[in-house]
Amino acid sequence: MTDSSEKVEVSVQAGEVPQTSPAAVTASTPAADAEKLAEELAEEEKKSSESEPGTEPEKQIEPATEEEAAILKQVEFYFSDQNFPKDKFLWTTAEANDGWVKIEIIGKFSRMKRFGGEAAKEKIVNALRKSKELLEVDVAGERVRRKLPIVEPSAEEKEKSFASTVYVKGFPEDADQDTIEKFFEQFEDFKVRQIRMRRDGEKKFKGSVYAEFSSVEEAEKFTVLDPKPKYDDVELEVLSKKAYLDKKAEEFASGENKSNSSSRKQQFNAFKRKAKEMKGSRENRSNRSHKRRRR
Repeated sequence: MTDSSEKVEVSVQAGEVPQTSPAAVTASTPAADAEKLAEELAEEEKKSSESEPGTEPEKQIEPATEEEAAILKQVEFYFSDQNFPKDKFLWTTAEANDGWVKIEIIGKFSRMKRFGGEAAKEKIVNALRKSKELLEVDVAGERVRRKLPIVEPSAEEKEKSFASTVYVKGFPEDADQDTIEKFFEQFEDFKVRQIRMRRDGEKKFKGSVYAEFSSVEEAEKFTVLDPKPKYDDVELEVLSKKAYLDKKAEEFASGENKSNSSSRKQQFNAFKRKAKEMKGSRENRSNRSHKRRRR
């Protein structure tokens, strides 16, 4: 006579539904429950790895090509903390359009011509979509703006930026921004945050730049490099920005420098303009309030 456990084994092997006693059901429950639980967990894991019905899988952003990285670097500089508040055209254009600037306008900038200019709009859009933090492109691929709000640097940050900046003179007057940036890249122990080419009233390059380093220590080390840096075998004059401005002030005071500083066009500064507008607005409100009280 075969017991109940043997009946279960024979029935399963034959592919039939086993006829078991209550005792056999009780004995097989833990194993069956464990197997069922494992199947449910596997199914849940499978579902979690798939997209929900009616949605597209999240698109993976492909790494930027060398050209796309160069495009992104250039446009992110335009919208950077260092440049954006000092670029009157870009700032006022964005200010009038909720932060947005048409990409075809960006494509017309002189330093974008090397990428094909406005004719390379699709290429520019693809590059800008790969911005990790700073920029965003609208759905239509027509406009770009900063994602991060821009905040006026504190007095301490301004002081650090000033102390981290070096005056370098001796470049040929036909040098361009890319050429000078590549020159500084050869100094691997130094990280340059930005380079500003100094120009005269007619926007001609004067052969000198302001280079802002990542730290005050780096700037100080660069000013005392031995041997001094050269460009095309020409030794460059290197001074801290403070030392350069102090030198110019002495020249003006002694009459050595006859250039008319009052005729120089003042550089645009969005933060100063905003502060001036706020001050004017407060004064207007104060005047209106004073007039009402007199009535």
